[in-house]
Amino acid sequence: MKTTLSLIFLFCLLQFSANAGVPEAVKKAFSAMFPDVKKAKWEKEKTGNYEAEFVRDGREITAVFDEKGQWKETETEIKPEALPEHVKVAIQKLYGNAKIKETARIQQSGKAILYEAEIKADGKHLELLFTENGELIKS
Repeated sequence: MKTTLSLIFLFCLLQFSANAGVPEAVKKAFSAMFPDVKKAKWEKEKTGNYEAEFVRDGREITAVFDEKGQWKETETEIKPEALPEHVKVAIQKLYGNAKIKETARIQQSGKAILYEAEIKADGKHLELLFTENGELIKS
């Protein structure tokens, strides 16, 4: 019983410290955007923005807000087969036999949706960023 209480206390302490330092405006904006999410791991980025990492419907998601609570970006894990066909074709053309390791859909405030693909090609790990039309933006 004592061990159980200690574990509960430790869990509560970790949850409190995970939210410590996150401005109230950021927490409020997050709750309004993701009302069903009760647990998120927060991190302050070098840019001064705040990133919440959480799991929703079995998928890893990160959401970024500035210090005033303005939403900047949401990155949602997707399955490789969920990539738009243009993106899959571009990866095939550029990297032939590449193995797609992880993929994500990136939604940014006021911008077009982007797709990220982490691949392994010729023994190298690459992180690629594409438009929905398969245009490579960053490798």
